[in-house]
Amino acid sequence: FWDKGLVYEGRKVLLYCPRCETPVSKFEVAMDNSYHDVTDSTLTVKFKLHPGQKIAGWTTDESSYVLAWTTTPWTLPGNVALAVGGDIEYAIVKNKKVQPADRDEFYICAKERLEATLGSAYETVKEVNGKELKGLRYEPLYDIPAVKATGKKSHYMALADFVTTEDGTGVVHTAVIYGEDDYNLGVKLDLPMVPLLNTQGKFNDKAPKLVQEMSFKEGDEIVILDLQQRGLLLKQEAFTHPYPHCWRCEAPLFYNAITAWFVNIQKVKDK
Repeated sequence: FWDKGLVYEGRKVLLYCPRCETPVSKFEVAMDNSYHDVTDSTLTVKFKLHPGQKIAGWTTDESSYVLAWTTTPWTLPGNVALAVGGDIEYAIVKNKKVQPADRDEFYICAKERLEATLGSAYETVKEVNGKELKGLRYEPLYDIPAVKATGKKSHYMALADFVTTEDGTGVVHTAVIYGEDDYNLGVKLDLPMVPLLNTQGKFNDKAPKLVQEMSFKEGDEIVILDLQQRGLLLKQEAFTHPYPHCWRCEAPLFYNAITAWFVNIQKVKDK
């Protein structure tokens, strides 16, 4: 293979087993029917917008947020961007106060997902197109010095063609290392790429201290509790879905953008 120029080193997002410390190809996962039903938590998270930004005549303030949905809470410390659809209609809404002491908060969410996300507890302030949200800046959920050290622009809203309104909020949380669409968008926009997990799937010393040395699955509960205490968790729901496991050891897999050796099948595909 090497002599024929078919072996190369590359970086791709692959399913990865933290116990075996090796990538697992989609072919291996499909061949062994390695998907098992598991129940995880889905989160609707409030990302706080920087105040003073104008969107179609409306200006963000200290209580303005973008609502994003995720099925992998452990990836939230690695967030570097929020993706929206350029042709999707979004709404800026004011929440209806539950108690007089509660302050008004403004949320940005896909128009089609408002009822599923907020029920009837909102009042529409303005409707905008996804393109009008491009470039809006927001506060990181977690301060990651290694991300700042890259010197690359991060924590802004970007346009992406993979965003849909089939579920969630129409806003996709993007952690570049841990998803195929995320990684491709990260390469396109030159977003910071800072791995927060080591080869055993445990949070490394670049991750927030509250999760360091924990496995990515253990990190789920800690991140959820932390966001809840900080008032950034709008909604948490149980979600049962098929999840890939390692065919060798049954450990849960996760998508990981790692450097690995590959055989270039494309060169010999016609044979």
